[in-house]
Amino acid sequence: MKKIMIIMIVMAGLVSCYTPGKLPDTIRNQALDEMERFRRSFLEGRVCDAELSLVNAIDIFAQLDDICAISDAYIQKYLFFSYVKKSDETLLTKADEFASVGKCAEEKRTVEELRRLSAGGSSPAKPGKSPNDIYHSVMLRKAAKVQKDIKYVEGALEIDRNNGWTYFIILDLNILKDLTEDEVEKERLQKRIEFLSGYIQDCE
Repeated sequence: MKKIMIIMIVMAGLVSCYTPGKLPDTIRNQALDEMERFRRSFLEGRVCDAELSLVNAIDIFAQLDDICAISDAYIQKYLFFSYVKKSDETLLTKADEFASVGKCAEEKRTVEELRRLSAGGSSPAKPGKSPNDIYHSVMLRKAAKVQKDIKYVEGALEIDRNNGWTYFIILDLNILKDLTEDEVEKERLQKRIEFLSGYIQDCE
């Protein structure tokens, strides 16, 4: 369970273990760079740029016949959109289809776990060992909401500000507003949320 949860959240350029043959590292690195740009652009609120990077990565993975990497790309897109409450189940369907075609056992298990969680399954409520800042930020927010403890969201806010992750900062401020009893402070936080929301470039 812990292993699957880490796989779910860790966005560190997962590369499939099921790729047939040896593939050109330089081309593969281009795809991994595009995936990194997808993650960074999305968290900074540049959704259109993120979408373009994801399409470019999938195109390169297709050239390499790395079906499992394509499945993982759709998993990552699903996760990032779910982080900002914009879950799209069709992304899991695509990920599942590619995982079936490529016989991608790891991706198949991840899709199944994400569907279980989407249906109301439980996941850890306390932040444990954090493999990267994205995972840590996500789990701190979850802990803050479940335990209603402001210290967790303050920790997430520090991480997100250091990385310039506008989308996550907005989520942090919303949680802070919910946990704050002072009405003046609530109003101040709402103004900050509205200001930062103006920098989110949705691609619709």
